[in-house]
Amino acid sequence: MKIGSNTYHVGCSTDDNYIHHASVMICSLLENNKENDICIHLLHDVLSDANKDFLTALAGRYGAELIFHKVDAPRLQGVKFRKHRPLSMAAYYRLLLSSVLPDVDKVLYLDVDTAVLCDIKPLFDLETDGYALAAVKDVVPCFDDHRSALSLPYSSDYFCSAVMLVNLKYWRDSDAEDRLIEFAKRDRIVYCHDQDALNYVFKERWFQLPPKWNRFNMNYMRARDFRDYKDRFEYWRRPAIIHFSAYKPELRCFGVRCAGIYDHYYRLSGCTTLKPVKAGFLTRIKPLSSYVFRTSLKMLGLYDSYLYRRLRLRDRLGKVR
Repeated sequence: MKIGSNTYHVGCSTDDNYIHHASVMICSLLENNKENDICIHLLHDVLSDANKDFLTALAGRYGAELIFHKVDAPRLQGVKFRKHRPLSMAAYYRLLLSSVLPDVDKVLYLDVDTAVLCDIKPLFDLETDGYALAAVKDVVPCFDDHRSALSLPYSSDYFCSAVMLVNLKYWRDSDAEDRLIEFAKRDRIVYCHDQDALNYVFKERWFQLPPKWNRFNMNYMRARDFRDYKDRFEYWRRPAIIHFSAYKPELRCFGVRCAGIYDHYYRLSGCTTLKPVKAGFLTRIKPLSSYVFRTSLKMLGLYDSYLYRRLRLRDRLGKVR
């Protein structure tokens, strides 16, 4: 495929540990966008030739272009990670998008643990001039200590960086990349890695998307979190993108919402890197029990209080988020 002015650019980051996720994301994206010219930009540091060949062939099945970009990893040396559930360095690669893609003005960045279920053209049709990016408000409440760390106004929302329509021209014009990296290297309590840096630099400079563009597969949203009934209906019944946050398909856990969708695109992709892991009953039931517990608290209006108390307890124990 020849890259032209009508090409939709999609970015992602991965390493060899998440090829199964990348396969699902790429396969679902291309399967549901057969009428669009797609160019996928994959940011990586270490990635085996075998995995590169597989992903290239997967994209080639749909006539799409897949370009590998080896990131300037030394620029990210010194970025901070939380001690509790730290992410890999690949989470920070998206901060380098404007230098990695100097000739691209708009890119849809997707975490590899997502599945795209619809045409992405409506996103690219949005007029986002004057905004750094378009994203969905995060489902996790942002409490005062977190807002203070980001100098985030009380009236402002906090977005999730898993799905972002990025205005790279805005990034370049505002010298955003250096500011993002500077914040990522600050000595601070780390809450959400790259997401904190993006929210700090781009507070009140982001365009809010409807929740259907980033549906968490195992996180309940209350009716009051939606603008209207249609938004709620689309989020639950017709999501555009599903975010499989912290999903571990190798464990074959019980009751994972939308697992059938993930499995469908994994098989369709032809990926074979995922090896089932033998896990006990308690491990396999944990996602379902956690979902039921959180959902029950939210329906009773107690979730925010529970989460706040949990964070405060973690502070007393000296654990960094």
